Parts: sequence; C-alpha cells; structure tokens
Amino acid sequence: MSQHILLTGGATPLGMALAERLRATGHRVTPAEGDVREAAVMQAAFAKGPFTALVHLDGLFDAAACAGDPLACHGLHVQGALAMLEEARKHGVPHIVLRGLTMEGATGPLQVSLLAAERFAEVHAALHAQRITLVRLPEDRLVNVPDAAGHFLHLLATDGAPVFTASEGVRPGRTSGVPAE
Repeated sequence: MSQHILLTGGATPLGMALAERLRATGHRVTPAEGDVREAAVMQAAFAKGPFTALVHLDGLFDAAACAGDPLACHGLHVQGALAMLEEARKHGVPHIVLRGLTMEGATGPLQVSLLAAERFAEVHAALHAQRITLVRLPEDRLVNVPDAAGHFLHLLATDGAPVFTASEGVRPGRTSGVPAE
C-alpha cells in the first residue's frame, strides 16, 4: 500500500536516503522545511497532507555539538518532538516514527535531551492514543545510513509495531531501556 509520509530532517544524510528509498518503493514523501518548533513551519507542512505516517528525524545527533550548546540541543529535541507530536495529533496522522538514540553508557546533553523527548512521546501517546514507533540509532557519525534507511522503510512497509500505545505500554524488543508501564 502506498503511503503519504511527512518527513522531518529530510536534508540529513539519513533523511535523504530514506526519502529516496520510500519514493523508489512507490510512496509519496513530503519534507517539512524549516524549524519544526515553529508553528508556521508545522502548519505549512501539515497543510500538504493528509498523511498516513510521519517520520521525525529532525534534531542534532552529534554529542560534541550538543555538549557545546546543551540548551539549544534540548530545545531542538524536546520542543521539536512535542510540536511535531501535537500537530500530528491535530491532523490525525495514524503512525509516527520517532528517531531516538542508543544510550549505552552515555549521559551527556545529547542523550539526556533525546531521552526527555522519548518520555514526552510516551506520555503523549498514552494521553492521546497515538501510535508511535521509536527507532534508536547511534549518533550521526556512527550511523550506517543505508542500513538505517532500510530499517525505517521496513517499519513503514510492515506497519511496524508501535512502541508507545495507550493500552499496551512499551513493547519489549523494539527499544532498549524504556520500561513498559
């Protein structure tokens, strides 16, 4: 089934690779252009819908850059995720795929901000019965872009199991370190 997917972070290497693969398999991809924390950016993006899915890749996934400006890093991840989740809820997007970050032993500003965004997504999913799939990847410099794009494509093509749902909590095996409720 062909989907219409809103993609944030489409200018990143992962976003470009995913958009290319989605289009090659018959899906329509609409990139969100601009800072997703700005209401006008999100409204303009969602006006191009309706969408069957949203893939949220926007963020700063470089540990050194986040350590240099932790407040900006936190704002981009937490405020960006909340703005995106709320607009998706308002527009009835049935499936959201959210990029997280692997957390193995790391406690810097990047990991803390992404963990906060994940927790907000979990709460938002429970409050609003949103279907959200979390994909944890390493920071950008460690990502195998073709493999990661393939993983996102698989989740969308197989209607990937949600991580956060109002009734089921977090499904084991889809994410690490996030307990079920």
